[in-house]
Amino acid sequence: MKRILLVLLTASLFAPSLARADDLKIGYIITQRLIAETKVGKKAAEELKKKMEAANDDLQKKMADVKALETDLQKRSMVLSESERKKASDQMEKELLEAKRMKEDFQRSLQKAEATVMGKVNEYLRGVIQDFGEKQGYDLILDASTL
Repeated sequence: MKRILLVLLTASLFAPSLARADDLKIGYIITQRLIAETKVGKKAAEELKKKMEAANDDLQKKMADVKALETDLQKRSMVLSESERKKASDQMEKELLEAKRMKEDFQRSLQKAEATVMGKVNEYLRGVIQDFGEKQGYDLILDASTL
C-alpha cells in the first residue's frame, strides 16, 4: 500500500495541473482503523482468530501430552530400570522437540495466513480508497502512518 501511495505522491509532484499548492486536495486514511472498523477487516480478523485458536488448541493438547508423560516418568522413575528410564526420557525429549516444532510451524503458518488475508484486505481497501478519491476529487490520499 505504501508503494502505491509513493507512486501517487511522485505522480502528483510532476502533474502539470498540480502546479499550485492551493489547488491540491489531499486526504489521509488510518489503515488500522479501516481494518478494525470495516466489515471486510472484521471478517479478516475473525478468520485469522479462528485459525489461531484451532492451531493453539492442537498445541495445547500436545503440551498437555508432554506434561503427562513427564509426570508419569517422575512417578515411575524409582521402579524403572536404567534402560526403561532412558527410553522413557528419550521419548519425552522427542515429544518435547515435536511440540516445539509444532509451535514454530504454527507461528509460520499464522504469519503466512495473516499476510495472505491482510494482502487481500489491503487490495480491496486500496480499490475503495482510489474510487472514493476519484469521486471526491482528491489529488492525493496518504496513509496517516506516513505523515
